Amino acid sequence: MRLNDFNISTTAFVAIIFFLFLLLPPHDLQHVSVSERKDFLRKASIWHKMNIPSANLLLGPQSEISVTPEAEVSCVYVEEPPSRVGFSPKFRCRLLDSGEVVRIKFSNRETVAEVAGSRLLWALGFYTDDVYSVQLRCFGCPEKNPAHPGKNEARVERLITDAMMERTYNGSEIVQYSDQGWSWKELEAIRAESSPEKKTEIDALKLVAALMQHTDSKRSQQRLGCDSSNLIWSNGFPDCTESRLMIQDLGETFGEGSSTIDTLSAMYFKGWSQTPVWSQDRENEERKKNASMRMCFANLKSAGNDGLFDPAISDDGRMFLGNLLEKLSDQQIHDLFKASRADTTGEKIVKNGVLVSVTLNDWVSAFKKKRQEIVERRCD
Repeated sequence: MRLNDFNISTTAFVAIIFFLFLLLPPHDLQHVSVSERKDFLRKASIWHKMNIPSANLLLGPQSEISVTPEAEVSCVYVEEPPSRVGFSPKFRCRLLDSGEVVRIKFSNRETVAEVAGSRLLWALGFYTDDVYSVQLRCFGCPEKNPAHPGKNEARVERLITDAMMERTYNGSEIVQYSDQGWSWKELEAIRAESSPEKKTEIDALKLVAALMQHTDSKRSQQRLGCDSSNLIWSNGFPDCTESRLMIQDLGETFGEGSSTIDTLSAMYFKGWSQTPVWSQDRENEERKKNASMRMCFANLKSAGNDGLFDPAISDDGRMFLGNLLEKLSDQQIHDLFKASRADTTGEKIVKNGVLVSVTLNDWVSAFKKKRQEIVERRCD
């Protein structure tokens, strides 16, 4: 065999191997290619039908770690490098009864907001994490600061009464690199090529994000994932029969929308209750460009360049979310805020000239008013 013939054969062989490799399913869902991720993103499920009237918003989703609100939960502190990400102090802990490792947030309004936001999305049929308000008995906990323990800090038993417990995602994230998530701009690009039904669901998700004032909506706060029930093995590699889009961190919700994250971004009644659902300024601005424009724009300011800002909402999306919200009873809305301990933030407001604490009924009334804003609006 001549040398040139050998080179040609080798080149052809490499080309064939590369082509076959492209046909294989992703070898690792945490390190997919650009095209593989785009395909999972395009096909991802956003919403599933939920029997809303029967949803127990006080107890929430039932799983291996579900507990009643403010139940005492015991765990052993997990030693690992402290997280420097996020506004709320957090750490991981291994539950004594099941051995499952959970994420704990504490001592922050964000722990209240994340339960409220996650519980609402769960009840409506959108995908999110399972979170619960608990009193945490932590064994082997750093004596002063579990989130950022000092060098040689003593380990003790301590009770954290204002904790939030989050279940580790029961499945696999689908990413090219760690903490990639997805951006709302990517979701808008998907919307352009989606079916009418999926466009409606995307608009409903944008609108409920605005309803809650999901201020911290950068890409790392959203997850593209595959539930364990949808994980399969094909030719020795993991694959996913149904990918899902979800908002995974709702700690900066039910507050005052802003381009920065601060203490008023989470569970701040005065700011949230006075923030309108719809952006009249954005709509007026768009009508200057096109007088016949009748698209609605939800009112939302987000921190970061890749967040969600005053999103356009179709009337189909508005009606879809409005119909879901109308299925919630007054008791369910009350349970939503009770489960999250919305009346424990210490916030006070003026009623009839008297300074009083914010109550669960105040939150319920404000929620119903915002729901009515959505139901009564028309986006022709």
